[in-house]
Amino acid sequence: MYSFLRTSLILVLMLAGKAPLEAATMLSLSQASNNGSATNRVRTQISKDLAGLYQLSDMNNTNIIQPYSDFDSLYSLAEAAQDELATLTQQIALMSKTNAVIPAIKSIERAQAKIANKHDGAVEKITDLARSSLIAKNSQQLISAFELLEQETDIVQIKNRFNNPKQNGYRDINLLVRLPKTQMVVEVQLHLDRIEAIKNGPEHDNYVKIQQISHNAQQQQREISEIEAFKVAQLKVESTNLYQVAWQQQLMVELKTSFKQMA
Repeated sequence: MYSFLRTSLILVLMLAGKAPLEAATMLSLSQASNNGSATNRVRTQISKDLAGLYQLSDMNNTNIIQPYSDFDSLYSLAEAAQDELATLTQQIALMSKTNAVIPAIKSIERAQAKIANKHDGAVEKITDLARSSLIAKNSQQLISAFELLEQETDIVQIKNRFNNPKQNGYRDINLLVRLPKTQMVVEVQLHLDRIEAIKNGPEHDNYVKIQQISHNAQQQQREISEIEAFKVAQLKVESTNLYQVAWQQQLMVELKTSFKQMA
């Protein structure tokens, strides 16, 4: 079902003159990177429809470094970066007709744990002390938000989970961007509302239940029982089914919108 809808939609968009990569405008920007060298960016205009989500390629970067390697200095900068990011996110939300979600910065305890466990103690490698989200109703809004963000920040990493969904079917666009004023790298997530509602609703509830089962087994110093393993599997299947239904609904909405635009 998914493959058929995706193929049909892309064919419709191509017939409507919206083939991937409509145009490329070469704007060379030079911005000082962490090691002092200049980086050039090429901005590309992508179609503001579901096909645009698929044509947005991943951009991996293994050398993203924050301005400070001292934890206290970096964490202090995160407060200013969150304020800068909040203002920027709210402006983009207004212009792209999306909804802005701006949480507090990551707690000191969680930040230090992540630095120790994931980054082997390298403070300068943590990239999500400050973060925000933009929630769109459709692909047009989502792509508009991406383009506005690209104009105002230096995007240093792109993970497009519309091209490569998680195993349970979760999709979003996860970005790391360097802010123009504080020069701090922060995380911005671009969501579709149907997917985001599941992530922060029933899927989160299922995740908590799975974690509790694992925690109980650890506390009792035993392996997870067959009944518990079956329950975990059920919860994962339930989350996957929810994401699949939400995505199929989104595809139908996008397809109907494309037909209306062609009429």
